[in-house]
Amino acid sequence: MRFWLFAATLFGVMSGLWGNEADFSALRLDDITVVAEKRAEDLMDVALSITPLDSREIENAGIRDLNDASWYVPNLFIGGFGPRHTRFPFVRGLAAGQGAPVATVFLDGVPQLTSNTVDLELLDIERIEVLRGPQGPLYGRNTLGGAITLHTRRPPTEFELDSSVTLGSDDEQRYRLRMAGPLDDTTAYSLAGSWMGRDGYTDNLLTGKDLDGRESAAGRAQLLLNPVGPIEIALSLFGERDREGGFALYDLESLRRNPWQVNHDYEGMVERDVVMPSAIVRVYGSDIDFISTSAYEYWETSARTDLDFSANDWMRRTTREKQHAAFQEFRLQSAVDAPIELGSVTSLSWMAGLAFFYGDQDHYSSNELRPGSPFNPAPVPLFVTADYRLQDWGVAPFAQGTLNICNHWDLTLGLRYEYERREADYRLGFPGMPEISGTVDEEYRQLLPRASVSYKWTERLMTYASVSRGYRAGGYNFNTMPMGDRTYDEESSWTYELGMKSRWFDDRLMLNLALFRIDWQDMQVDVPIQGLPAGSYFLDNAADARSQGIEAEAIANLLPWLQWFGGIGFAAAEFTDYTDPNTGADLAGHELPYAPRYTWHTGLQVGANFNEQLSWFSRAELVGFGDIEYDSANTEGQDAVTMVNLRAGLRRGRWSLEAWIRNLGDEDYVPIAIPASTSSGWAGYNGEPRTFGLTLGIRL
Repeated sequence: MRFWLFAATLFGVMSGLWGNEADFSALRLDDITVVAEKRAEDLMDVALSITPLDSREIENAGIRDLNDASWYVPNLFIGGFGPRHTRFPFVRGLAAGQGAPVATVFLDGVPQLTSNTVDLELLDIERIEVLRGPQGPLYGRNTLGGAITLHTRRPPTEFELDSSVTLGSDDEQRYRLRMAGPLDDTTAYSLAGSWMGRDGYTDNLLTGKDLDGRESAAGRAQLLLNPVGPIEIALSLFGERDREGGFALYDLESLRRNPWQVNHDYEGMVERDVVMPSAIVRVYGSDIDFISTSAYEYWETSARTDLDFSANDWMRRTTREKQHAAFQEFRLQSAVDAPIELGSVTSLSWMAGLAFFYGDQDHYSSNELRPGSPFNPAPVPLFVTADYRLQDWGVAPFAQGTLNICNHWDLTLGLRYEYERREADYRLGFPGMPEISGTVDEEYRQLLPRASVSYKWTERLMTYASVSRGYRAGGYNFNTMPMGDRTYDEESSWTYELGMKSRWFDDRLMLNLALFRIDWQDMQVDVPIQGLPAGSYFLDNAADARSQGIEAEAIANLLPWLQWFGGIGFAAAEFTDYTDPNTGADLAGHELPYAPRYTWHTGLQVGANFNEQLSWFSRAELVGFGDIEYDSANTEGQDAVTMVNLRAGLRRGRWSLEAWIRNLGDEDYVPIAIPASTSSGWAGYNGEPRTFGLTLGIRL
């Protein structure tokens, strides 16, 4: 059914393209500029599988966070346990699990070192770029699945003021305000702030309260010095404060019968605070540009939750974490219009740099086994605790060059050397046993090459082939049983990709394709710890895996007032060699957890002017993903999901009013579940239900 719907939509697009005799020039798609390779380029010239979402698309689709954005990116799936600090991306079937990310998020070039700051408020964001495939040479470690880069708006040279108010279901309220402009001829600024709050989607029947409400405040201040001179300095300060309800995990079968209803004796809470200052210095020369990116990051989280996920007072968990981190990158590169001329038809664009990071993280977690529970017959609480300090630093020189031949061939070679050192002091507590403490110290080294060749057949057709190595550093297990493995090693992958970037029918249709194959070695697998509460895992380099598939994205202007858009990604991701450490079962051929067989979206957007002051627009879209498995043994999972989103509005002069609805059919689904001591043996949480509201905005 979904295939025929997609095919019918595509047929309608082609019919409109061939049958409409309107002026082609009025229907041409705009050029798309990206900085995927750390310099401004036309999307048509980048030999990568990349999905850019600019500020217009973010606004038209009502994208609020990375989870929303993932619906419009083939082969991207955002997982997590509900609260925003638990979000982690899955790309092409590659999963993050309990370790470091496989697709790192970068905010203005600064990497988010842990999953705790992956999902930040999209405040004053100009563009999101999702790069699929290893990005080792330019972005480094923990990008074997790809990189998600967020780019803030540049402070303007003319005064701007815009604000919006959103009121929606579940008492949702969102307020945004942005003011920006010049201070004088050599300085520009921008100030942006937001606040949002809503009731929880999940009802706790035991207490009569909602469980997973949310309140968040964020602010960003930017100062741009000398924006038109050869030396430019961009200063930024971002902060966010999140207060959320507890984890809404509950018995899986119960959630399927009665969505968004749980019985928790203890409701808990989640708090997160983030502060991120940064400074970017750009020196533009006639032949060489110099860029320095300096950043500091502090985040702190605190969470308390019901760990038995039931009305029984059996287990509770407390977690407190914080991290101080610093990042520095120096980069030299050929100026945009000044490659090295190697002959009459050959030129070289190049880039070289040095990156450094440091992280100092404190972690404390406690699983409280309550008196009288099956886990604790004693009359007093018993505690399983982990208390450690992790210091992590690394340095990486890198270089990349692109040889252009006859304005048709581009040969790109990139290489990065990663050195990382991790040191940790830990103390582990188990009931009835002496405290276990110690120090571990590991070093990791890796070469990350990438090579691609592309051929530009015309200005509107380019094909490419690439091969690249991905890498994720090893680390430590501190929540294992007393005799468990304390460390796990690096994992790596090789990715092979063929792609096409194209525009057709006098720029009325953009169609991009990519075919890929990923061979994954020494995969870091989440292994449930037998004898400990739900959600307790250790990481083990226990498997090899393969993922192969295709991605397709298209945009078409059918009429001056009608645009079609769509995308689809297939990824067959499975273990090629894996024996379950707990059961001894051979799981080769089983699908990887949380790797949808396909993701897809399609929709229409219309808009027209009534007169010079009044215009209207509407947008209807279908989004969905295929079946997913919850565990390596493929014993439980979620069936395919399809949702309908609608958005429409009027704009008069400076004012706009929009109505929107998400998940029109109130599709209930469970995007993630874990083994647990529940009646079904699993605990999960429901995805977002139907939500709707109005947004009023003003822009000066």
